[in-house]
Amino acid sequence: MNSGIKGTRNWYAPELLIQVSQFQRSTPIRGTVKSDVFATGLVFAYLLFDGQHLYGSNEFEIVNNILADKKVNINKIDPSHYALELISKMLKYERVDRISSDEVVIQLKSIKQKLAVKEEEFRQLCKNTRLDLEKIKKLIQFGIDVNGKTNDGWNALHLLCHFDSNEKLIDAIKLLTQFGIDVESNVIDSRTLSPQNLNLNQNQETLNGIIQFLDGAARQM
Repeated sequence: MNSGIKGTRNWYAPELLIQVSQFQRSTPIRGTVKSDVFATGLVFAYLLFDGQHLYGSNEFEIVNNILADKKVNINKIDPSHYALELISKMLKYERVDRISSDEVVIQLKSIKQKLAVKEEEFRQLCKNTRLDLEKIKKLIQFGIDVNGKTNDGWNALHLLCHFDSNEKLIDAIKLLTQFGIDVESNVIDSRTLSPQNLNLNQNQETLNGIIQFLDGAARQM
């Protein structure tokens, strides 16, 4: 199946860029579904990188790197991230090696299921009185939604502050902050800071440390 070429060159598959460079008026430029898969992979990566293009920072650099198959920003994503394998398959240089649109849909459904399992594991870790910071970090690097909530509206900070009382608690909160937990909303939310929801087994020094850290982090946002 072919489609007319659309969009700016930053989002073209390499085979389209080659056609553009060899353009002749008598030969219309046509893309394929595999070309669209490449463009969609670029959009996925753009969203994953918070608005940064996988192949560079300006059109000249991006176009040349697509043609040279140089994903210059790929190292900015953790190797364990759930999206890395899919994006890599969508951005294969040779069209025949590229994943199909049907396969993209299948993998997205599989990823959705895996994320649901990983996010539940993440919440259980935040409720565990024996905090495993390394496991929590690995799950975040996998790409779970650190701001996700339970059916009752509890997020990771609520769970940590309510269930945990060991010496790793503040370190765990700092870790979540590092990876983008919405600190400001949690300071405002009475679930986190009200005495009835904080774990009363925590000593006063720890309680004060939690409140001071969250308040300071919110002020910096």
